[in-house]
Amino acid sequence: MYQLNIEAARLAEQRSSRITAPGVYEGQFMQAVEVTSPHKTQGIELVFETENKARAYFTLWTLDKDGKELYGYRYLNALMVCLGLKNLESEPGAIRRWDEEESGMVNKTALVFKALLDKEIGVLLDTEEYEKRDGGIGVKAVPVGFFCASTHRMASEIVDQKREAEHLKELSKMLKHRPLRKTKEAESETTFNDEEAIPF
Repeated sequence: MYQLNIEAARLAEQRSSRITAPGVYEGQFMQAVEVTSPHKTQGIELVFETENKARAYFTLWTLDKDGKELYGYRYLNALMVCLGLKNLESEPGAIRRWDEEESGMVNKTALVFKALLDKEIGVLLDTEEYEKRDGGIGVKAVPVGFFCASTHRMASEIVDQKREAEHLKELSKMLKHRPLRKTKEAESETTFNDEEAIPF
């Protein structure tokens, strides 16, 4: 037996769109892939999707080539606290990824973090302009925090066993859009989210 859900009917017509505004979002990670940059920096490439099918694509760069912890390592640990994870390991799995030669999405095998997938999570996002390869201006989402979707508590509040969620409200007031910064260094960068373009 099914009962009509008007909101679900509306969502059926929506296709995935990119998140282009700073804000507090709740949803799930649809993809979490282990990646290594050309400079040997380690990270996790994430695809976050809200209930309304709006998506954000970002990478948490965690360790440099010498194993030194980067700022993204802190975010990853905060994310693990919010999801109740003590360990995180990658394993082979299938992903969907854009292929330049095919000019479309194709199935590929990669190392994925399945423990991060299909769990409700809250994400605080800034947005940032970047220069595309064709010279145009794009907007990408930049994670600046995570929180437990059910309690709205952030990692420090969970660790300290606080009952009330207070940090989220304060941090949400500081979310912002970052315009493109025109510098000689920025002009020579690619549009890829490499560690030289880490927004944090």
